[in-house]
Amino acid sequence: MRIELQYTDGCPAAQPLRETAEQVLENLAPHEHIVFTRVPTAEGASKGIFPGSPMLLIDGREVGRSDTGQVYMSDLGLPDPTVPQEPEIRAALGQAAFNSPVRLPLRHRRTVLIASLLILFGALLGQLAAWGAVVTLAALALLAVGFASNGRRKGAQPYMWAAGFAALSWLLATAAIWWEVFFGYSLRLGATAGLLFRVGFISALVTVLSVIAGTVARHRLRQQLRQDPADQDQNQT
Repeated sequence: MRIELQYTDGCPAAQPLRETAEQVLENLAPHEHIVFTRVPTAEGASKGIFPGSPMLLIDGREVGRSDTGQVYMSDLGLPDPTVPQEPEIRAALGQAAFNSPVRLPLRHRRTVLIASLLILFGALLGQLAAWGAVVTLAALALLAVGFASNGRRKGAQPYMWAAGFAALSWLLATAAIWWEVFFGYSLRLGATAGLLFRVGFISALVTVLSVIAGTVARHRLRQQLRQDPADQDQNQT
């Protein structure tokens, strides 16, 4: 799902519309985010976007106007019919979210992208230096953290926190075991190789379980979004 808010410079209604859309997203589609697009005044005039009348688009379809392009009028007593109000945004989001997959939040998708690039860089670097494997290991840990989100763009991310701490522990234990191979000298920690292996194994297991739990949470969120809006309102009451 793509949610875009188009506005012109000096638009007094852009921020209130943003806050209303954010509030609706928190309840209906917490995994999504809003893309803000500033439209030049001359270009906005051709699209019907003026200061005081921002445009909210969901999957390319404008919220608050009918298929004919006319202003959508309803019995809601809206103070400004050119600006989408909460009932209209909620209805449009509910319709769009029904067939939309639950994605990772934007910042977590960026984490996955960075980790993927680091894995590639570490693989190439490993052909020249032994410590290139360290970059690959760190990227693998970061990749797990990115995938462990529960699908919400705000609020607590328990699976990501669990995966982060476990992946860090796994990375440290693995680096301690292979330190001599990576850097050419031994590292004295006072811990046996067996203990480090057990710590690394348990940490890796917790990381994997955290990723699985995050995947299950996103699946449950997808099922909630695909419920009938009337059923959602009844469950909330």
